[in-house]
Amino acid sequence: MGRVNSTPLTAEQQALAAGSRRWARSICREKLRTPPYRSLDRDVAESAADYGLCLAARSFDPAKGTWPTHAARWVKSQIRDDARVWSRRGLTCRNGGRGGPAAGLPLVGPLPEDEVPGAPT
Repeated sequence: MGRVNSTPLTAEQQALAAGSRRWARSICREKLRTPPYRSLDRDVAESAADYGLCLAARSFDPAKGTWPTHAARWVKSQIRDDARVWSRRGLTCRNGGRGGPAAGLPLVGPLPEDEVPGAPT
């Protein structure tokens, strides 16, 4: 994972990102219907899409291309990255999965065996 830029977005960047949230949600719905992403929680995917919009707004240069193309690449990339992180840890949030915010478990680091719901005691 790359470095996180903590510099606030400019007003123009915020407007770009905020104006595209509904469109990013449609990308989430589309992704969540495909097999590799079906186990990813909708809230997690939407959060990843919002983060992707912020990254896209920060790096957008109109001289290099259009906003929809640039933003779509970032949104899809962030959803894919979150799905990859969740699947590597064997976590899902949907349908009584093994972890994540719904289960009150951390999203980072390995799961201790005594905290995994349904683990043998």
